[in-house]
Amino acid sequence: MIESYLEHFPKPLLDDLVEGRTLPIVGAGMSRNAILPPGFCMPLWGDLGKSLLEDLPNWYEYTGAIDSVSAYAQEFSRVKLIEEISKRLFTHIAKPGKVHEAFCSIPFDLVITTNFDFLLENQYNLLSKTYNPILEESQLSMKLSKSGVNLIKFHGDLNHPKRMVITEEDYDLFLTHYPLFATFVANLLITRSAIMIGYSFDDPDFRQIWKIINERLGNSARKAYCISVDASQAEISKFERRGVKVINLPGNKEDYELILVKVFSELRELWTSKVLKVSEISQEDPLRELSLPKSSLNRLCYFSVPLSMQYFYKENIYRIVERCGLVPVTASDIISSEESRLAKLDALIERAFVVIGDNTIKESEDEISYIRSKINNNKILIFSNTDENSISQEGPVILNKPLEPVQEIELLIIEDWLFEIMESIGMQFVNEPRRLYELKEYKAAVVSALSTFEMRLRNFLWSVREKYPKVERATLNDSLKFLQEYQIISDEDFENLSSFIKKRNELIHTRMGTDSIESESIISGLEKIIQKIESKQ
Repeated sequence: MIESYLEHFPKPLLDDLVEGRTLPIVGAGMSRNAILPPGFCMPLWGDLGKSLLEDLPNWYEYTGAIDSVSAYAQEFSRVKLIEEISKRLFTHIAKPGKVHEAFCSIPFDLVITTNFDFLLENQYNLLSKTYNPILEESQLSMKLSKSGVNLIKFHGDLNHPKRMVITEEDYDLFLTHYPLFATFVANLLITRSAIMIGYSFDDPDFRQIWKIINERLGNSARKAYCISVDASQAEISKFERRGVKVINLPGNKEDYELILVKVFSELRELWTSKVLKVSEISQEDPLRELSLPKSSLNRLCYFSVPLSMQYFYKENIYRIVERCGLVPVTASDIISSEESRLAKLDALIERAFVVIGDNTIKESEDEISYIRSKINNNKILIFSNTDENSISQEGPVILNKPLEPVQEIELLIIEDWLFEIMESIGMQFVNEPRRLYELKEYKAAVVSALSTFEMRLRNFLWSVREKYPKVERATLNDSLKFLQEYQIISDEDFENLSSFIKKRNELIHTRMGTDSIESESIISGLEKIIQKIESKQ
């Protein structure tokens, strides 16, 4: 097995993924990976057609799945066909498998599926991810979901039998019956790069839409791709004559499930690791923390709060978070494409050291629920409309949201909770620069060393706040001037700190690097200066 399957993906497609400009199209081949009791196997579209043929008079010959399905409906009625399809797709016993879990973990904002089953929906539920199924044209005028996945059921599903596109007549009349739906999907195919997964591309209605796009746009049409494993030349040729590029992954077809799981995991990792790099981060402190490697310890405190409530938190809660040595950040501090909003959320949740959320209005409930499924609950604090506070070692801290003006005593619980977390892991922060240095991550070691220095400096300033009250919320530069003025650090220390900070900023904002000698000098210099400062407590 190769080191990374992404080597087989065209770079322009991976760039589109990171920028949120891809459109996954999921077919029956994906459902093949569902979990079923021993002895059962999920049929592909062709298998379904052949199995239905067994119930038809023996003079019927198999000429394709659509013909068999259409003949079954004509012979026994559409109602009986839908019932039989539901039974043969094992709707009530099939469970999503590892492939579904890996796929649904990718933060797509839009997914198209031609499947009638509910495996994707069930997997999104298991991941506590919100999804918005779109089946009817009347839904297209409504605002797409921003908090979850918009799941386009192109051919309907078993809960909407009238909407199902399953017989020859359904396919023939699709553009007539659902012209707005076809236009909506066409627009997505025009503006995004399609990625077909387990999809044969044999559906006449979809191919007709695709053909119109390519005839009108010609060379200006976006590429479409199909993920396949050990595809034969005949399979590749079928897709390429329809204008679809095959990403033919090495391996055995028997390992299809394992390969797809790894592919989806790699795609998700690529997206969540790069989305912040291609975004604009408006605040300097979060930018510094986010410049650290993903595996590095950072001081980010992610505020999962509605935009309308951010002023309250910035005015009342931020200072508590900063006092404890953490760096507050919100999703609005990071400007990315609208299509990458879920990827940005995933990246922030994964990078955050702690999370503070607001669950007092309905629009924030889904995100809070998703966050709780992703990270340790003992690092989450949630403001709610609860009557009683809930403080547990295992679960999240749930507090009644204070009313303005907020009293200091109401903030003590938050401060104590944050201080307890920081104290439990304090030495890891202190040792993190050296750990990164030993890994030869010299740039990250310098950034981490300055971050740790700022955290320890803030703790010192808090400890002397009664003697020097003006420095409690001072900027880093003002704090250093204060230390110099009161001879807590020497003029030489001040100059060294200024040069260290300048170097850190260059590393973050430019492509400049550093070496082992320079990074060791900065780390050692910062350690000596902070020890001198702390000795004055």
